[in-house]
Amino acid sequence: MTCVPEPDAQDLGYTRHPEMWMDDGNLELIADNRVAFRVHRSVITRKSNVFNDMFSFPQPPHAQNTSGCIVIHLPDSPEDLFYFLDAIYDARKYCFSMEKRPTWPAVRALLLLGEKYDAEDLREEAMLCLRRHYPKDVEEWDKLRKNGGSFILGKEDVLAIEIANLARLERLPEFHLPALYDCCRLPEETLTLGALREDGAGERVRLDDDDVAACLEARKGLRSVLTTNVEDLFEVTPCDIYDEFYCPSPHRCIPATQNIQYQHEKAQTDDMVSDLGYSALEPLEERIASTFGEACERCIEFYQKRYAESRQELRNKLPEYITVPPY
Repeated sequence: MTCVPEPDAQDLGYTRHPEMWMDDGNLELIADNRVAFRVHRSVITRKSNVFNDMFSFPQPPHAQNTSGCIVIHLPDSPEDLFYFLDAIYDARKYCFSMEKRPTWPAVRALLLLGEKYDAEDLREEAMLCLRRHYPKDVEEWDKLRKNGGSFILGKEDVLAIEIANLARLERLPEFHLPALYDCCRLPEETLTLGALREDGAGERVRLDDDDVAACLEARKGLRSVLTTNVEDLFEVTPCDIYDEFYCPSPHRCIPATQNIQYQHEKAQTDDMVSDLGYSALEPLEERIASTFGEACERCIEFYQKRYAESRQELRNKLPEYITVPPY
């Protein structure tokens, strides 16, 4: 039986990827039976254990095309495969920071294909991006909110839903929970019907049905803890907590904070909670400074720190407020 080599990718009607077509490459990867990538086998196998294992056995003659390249068909999307290959060739480009933030498609591709093809370095970079996007420490959370609101770039509502969906798919509760918290903050119509993508094509990205139900239920707990934490601001003064609290102007601050405490009405809490919706993890520094504006800076910091401590407790106990259905 004679083995006939495969024709070139272009002869079969595949589109060559313009940024990932190496003329001297010896491996062609066909993504989704549409787009062809020509790369170097030695480069890919050095980063991916799956590809390395794949080539640990001799390849049959018919696996090559007329140019002598080995041809492999992959079910992955061309976009995902491009990011994966580009990161292998140019790893420095994918070392992200606050000055060089990643887009969501890049993070998604590195996580998915890094896992699928056992490219640990790429997967770990994606995990690091997600940890920076959802820090466990509220001080880091607040710094992020002051610097644009997110580490990963993307349309806010779409981003929250897609991270939640991918975290569920990959069984990553570390990111699933805070992504669902972000979904809880979305308008109910967006939460139930989905969010429109930026491309204007009318396509919606929808949250998993079980997660929609979890978010709608979690809203009750988030609103309750938010109310409790805001109410707590009006129930104490610095002197109630510390016997020797240092205040540079006690003659002014003690009467001012006590006056706010004594004159507090439920309407003030309801007003603040109404403005925040379900954003129980978001900082209230400016609102607190405005509310206790007659006090000195140190006393205002006391209230801001106290509220931050309550938010940190919520962040630590997020699984108690958002119940993730079984994977």
